[in-house]
Amino acid sequence: MNNTSPRYAQFNALTVTGRIFHAEIAYKDGSEFLSVSVISTASKDGVDIEYKFNNSNGLMGLFKKGYFCKGRQVTITGHIKDVSAYWFTGSGEIQVRKRPEIQLTGVNVLDGGLGPMPNAEGQAQRLAAGTVITQVGTPEVDETPSMEPVEETAEEELVALY
Repeated sequence: MNNTSPRYAQFNALTVTGRIFHAEIAYKDGSEFLSVSVISTASKDGVDIEYKFNNSNGLMGLFKKGYFCKGRQVTITGHIKDVSAYWFTGSGEIQVRKRPEIQLTGVNVLDGGLGPMPNAEGQAQRLAAGTVITQVGTPEVDETPSMEPVEETAEEELVALY
């Protein structure tokens, strides 16, 4: 039986947690956009998968401010546009990709989706929320009191309480 009805795209939403593998500002037809690749592994010791998408609004602003940089852990949500494990060379040869690629559209980073930033070598030490005072030399210390029990009469204990 031949199905001649048109094929429509399904909802096909995907949520992935991974690290930003590549991010750069790109230009096409006079407009700029952010081109991003997020890399993640689908299973323990599995193959890395590259998730690619473009963005021209909030994520590009985060990138320009330095908050959406290479190595940052993110959780993204978007619609699947295309899945590819092969690519064609200019001469028409088929080549296998280093990692499967999933292209997404309408990508968002939901609340809580921005994870830790990468550790930078030579990163400045965190400042303490206060003043640290150091003392040179050995401070004077009172003599340690004796820990031996002292027997007191009941009348002396009452006087000591008042």
